[in-house]
Order: sequence, then C-alpha cells, then structure tokens
Amino acid sequence: MTHFKFFAKLSIKAKLNAVMLITSMVLLSVISIGLIGNEIVSLKRNLSSDLLTLADIMGSNGSIGLVFGNIQATADTLASLKAKPNVTEAKVFDQQGKAFAHYAVAPCDESIPAITLDSLYTEYSNESGGNAEILEQAFFHRDRVEVFKSILMDDKVIGTVYIQSNLDEMYLRLRHYAFMLAGVMFIALIIALLISTRLQQLITHPLFTLLTTINQVSTENNYALRATEGNHDEVGRLVEGFNGMLSKIEERDDEINTLNQRLTQENLRMGAELDVSRRLQKMLLPRTAELTAISRETALDIACYMEPAEEIGGDYYDVLYHDGMVKLSIGDVTGHGLESGVVMLMVQTAIRTLLNARINDPVLFLNLLNQTIFDNVQRMGTDKNLTLSTLDYRQGELHLYGQHEELLVIREGGQVERIDTLDLGFMIGLVDDISSFVDGVSVSLKPGDGIVLYTDGITEAQHKQSKKMYGVERLCQIISEQWHRPAQEIQEAVLDDLRHYMGPKKPLDDITLVVVKRVSE
Repeated sequence: MTHFKFFAKLSIKAKLNAVMLITSMVLLSVISIGLIGNEIVSLKRNLSSDLLTLADIMGSNGSIGLVFGNIQATADTLASLKAKPNVTEAKVFDQQGKAFAHYAVAPCDESIPAITLDSLYTEYSNESGGNAEILEQAFFHRDRVEVFKSILMDDKVIGTVYIQSNLDEMYLRLRHYAFMLAGVMFIALIIALLISTRLQQLITHPLFTLLTTINQVSTENNYALRATEGNHDEVGRLVEGFNGMLSKIEERDDEINTLNQRLTQENLRMGAELDVSRRLQKMLLPRTAELTAISRETALDIACYMEPAEEIGGDYYDVLYHDGMVKLSIGDVTGHGLESGVVMLMVQTAIRTLLNARINDPVLFLNLLNQTIFDNVQRMGTDKNLTLSTLDYRQGELHLYGQHEELLVIREGGQVERIDTLDLGFMIGLVDDISSFVDGVSVSLKPGDGIVLYTDGITEAQHKQSKKMYGVERLCQIISEQWHRPAQEIQEAVLDDLRHYMGPKKPLDDITLVVVKRVSE
C-alpha cells in the first residue's frame, strides 16, 4: 500500500514512464520465464536422454559379466563412468532385483551395498504405475537425476542399470542463460524509457494547460474561466467536458443544498415513524405480570424475549389466557420497515378479537384472521404477508396450527423433537382463503417437557467473521444442554450464545424467542 501512495504522488510524466517501464518489465519477465522454462525442459530432456543412452551402454557392456556371474567384469564396466564427472553413483541389479555391481565417486566400505532394486525404486512406483517388466525412466530431484534402464538379452530382462548424476552442469548452463536474458532485458528497458520520454509529452502538455485553469478556478472561484481547447482526442473531450461542467456547477450546487435539506427532513420524519412503531411493538408485548399470572394458573414456566432491529421488522408473538386455555402465537411479516410493523399490529389485534369472540375452530380462526389481514393489505396497496403459527395449550395437551419456523419440543431429559410446520398452513395475507391449507399437530407435554418458539432473526443471524448462519442445529444444541434450568435461564443462555456468535454485528432482523416449560403442579 505504501508503494501505491508513493506512485500516486508522482507527476503524470513520471507515472507514464513508470507504466511503460513496468509494462515492459512484466512483458520481458514473462517472456524470460517462458524461455527459461523451455530451456529447463530441454536440458532435462537432453540429460535424461544422455543418461539413458549411457545406461544402455553400461547394460550392454556389463551384461556378459551379469550372465556369467562375473562381478568384477561388470564393476570394471561401471568404473568407466569416471570419465563422466557428473555421474556420482551407478548400480547393476540382477534379474531378482539384488545389487550385483556398484560404482560410486565417494568411497564406500562394501564393494556391493546391501540394497535391492525394489527398495530403491519404491518411491517412484506410484508415478510409473508400478514396477514395469521393462524399465526405461528418469526421475529428477532438486539436486540430482536418477535413471533406471533394463538390461535385455534376447528380448528378456536379465537385470537393471541404475545411474545417479548431479545437476551441476545443467544449473551452470541455466545461470549463463539467465545472465544473457538479464542483459537483453536491461538494454530493452533503456530503449523503452527513451521512447516513452519522448512520446509522453504529447499527452502531458494539454493536461498541464488544463491543470493551470483548474487552479485558477479553485483560487479565484471564477466560474467564467475556460480552458483552452486543443486536440480532438480524449484529452480534448476532457477539456470540453470541464468547460461544460463549470457552467453548471453553481446551478447544481444550489440544487444539491435544497435536496440535502429535504433529505434531512425526510430522515427525521422516518426516524420518528420507526421510533413510534418500535415503541408500539414493545408496548403490545405480554407484560411480566401477565406471564406470571398465566404461569400460576397453568403450571407453565414462560420466558419471552424480542429485540427489534434498527429497521424495524415485523416479528410478532403473544401469550394469552382465555377460558382455561393458553393461546400462543408467533409470526414474522415479510420485509422490514414501518409497513411490516403495521401488519404485525393488525395481526395482534385480530387474534385478540377472535379469541374474545370464542372462535375455537382453528381452521375458522386462521381463515378469518387471514381474510382480515388480506383485506387490509389490499387497502394499503402493499405486498406484505406473514408466516404465523398458533398453539393452544390446555392441561398438558398442545395443538399446533399454521405455517412458521419449526416448533421445537423438548422432553424432560433434553431430547429435542423438531416439528416442521410447512404443511400446517399458508402465508397469511397472500390469498383471501387459506382454509384448505390449514392443518394441525397435537403434542402431549409431561412435567419437565416444553416447547421453544423462535423467528428467523435467530437462525439466520450471521457469524461475526463470516456469513455463516447460526442455524437450527446450534439452537437445538444450546437448548438441550440448558434444559435442566428454568425457562428464563434457558432463554438467557441462548441469547448469550447468539450474541457471542454475532459479535459486534447488529441484528439485521428482529430477534424473538419464547421458551415454555411445563412444571409440576
């Protein structure tokens, strides 16, 4: 980054020269790398060919000794490799792969080292597809090359020649080649610099003239000045555009100030609306005293939590007690903003009204609620709708209706059962009649059992260092681990884990969590 800042401070002349030099260097480097790569391939090919030919010669000359078991004759043949200073070691193996004769530049204690062809060739067997019957292969390492060549007699393998050579000669040729390329690159760069120095004046002169005009306008605030128009190229069009811009600056400046004032007023208005909506959302949530009274009547331990997002969403939940039955509701309006909050308020009012009207049939209950929301959404001229599940609880029996997130049923020992609600209903407010979609599920809750309701603000919360979502599996794991605790502590454990997962990130959606646990009466 420091190099880029330094480059930004250079004059345009220096930048043009730098661009020319860098481009030339990159191009020459790519060409040089290609040439060196090709030279390496060529040198390796020639070296492996020479060594395989040498191995073939050693095999032919040493085959007699191998056939008649004359180790000294074969060793004398290998000793002729002293004429090849790059060859550091050679071996001849018999038909069974045992070392027969050996040659090495460095002296060794034994005339024939105790090594077999299989042990020497094992590290290459995967590359070559196994120990082929006839070998003719070369293997390159960082500092050496090794070749294996079968010794044939009457088209039958009677042994194998192994030759190891260092790469000193190849590296020496590569260094000479690299020095030559470096010299060519240096001369080419000097020529490129001389050419670019002459050509850049055609670009920089009209730009410097334009810069002088810009400085005058900035210093004098005189928008009547105009830059001298020159060539009809891109720089000439730049000058024309600059002159046209000067004539509109003052007009646009006034327009921008007016729009900024309007935008400020609109932001204040929207902020006030969101604040009112957020306060209304919280005001309509069940109060602690209500939940305590319901818990006392029904032997249920209930803990509820909602955290609105900055751009208020449409999360909704409620816990009501009517005629000996607990009515739980949870939903999520699509989208964010004031309209989502308004739809949520309509849902809460409609549910209370239907409950007070003693509409106990769940299909009729949800369909009447849907018709009310559908008509209001049509009047509003918006496309808002919501998922909604309602739960009726009475004396250990729970009945679930409507489509929302999964219902989590937790047994006394912490076992979690996940109930999919996708087929239990339909989006509220999307169509005028959903009676044919509504279905239900019944669950028995014994003392110690319970349920957890949530919205996607929890499961879709993103990790503090990535976009990985919190997920239902992690939620189930935390609940299962904490289920031996009271509902309030379970809720706090989930929220603490969620905040740790999100880190400093602010929630993008409302967060709603309801924990209900049956206790002994």
